[in-house]
Amino acid sequence: MKKKVTMRRKDGVVQTYNVSQTERKAIVKEKLMEDVKVLQKEGRVRIPELGVFRIKTIAATKGGKKAINPFTKESYTTKAKPARKKIKFAAAKALKESL
Repeated sequence: MKKKVTMRRKDGVVQTYNVSQTERKAIVKEKLMEDVKVLQKEGRVRIPELGVFRIKTIAATKGGKKAINPFTKESYTTKAKPARKKIKFAAAKALKESL
């Protein structure tokens, strides 16, 4: 079954399409992959009316520190963790107000 789908392009032009569910899935997947590429390249991607995705770099931590398990009172040595990247999301004002 085909439904009408309205999409807004980057240049602000609104277009209406008559597409099936499989075509809609392909369109959404293509848009998400495009946003992932921008996120990888620039470290930040803004999706209007939804929010901002950004990459946050978390520094490496040193291991070898002595710690105590508060439940069992058993001591252990902490492990080192390598530096890593994490995706953070900040919701847009319109999204927050709609909830």
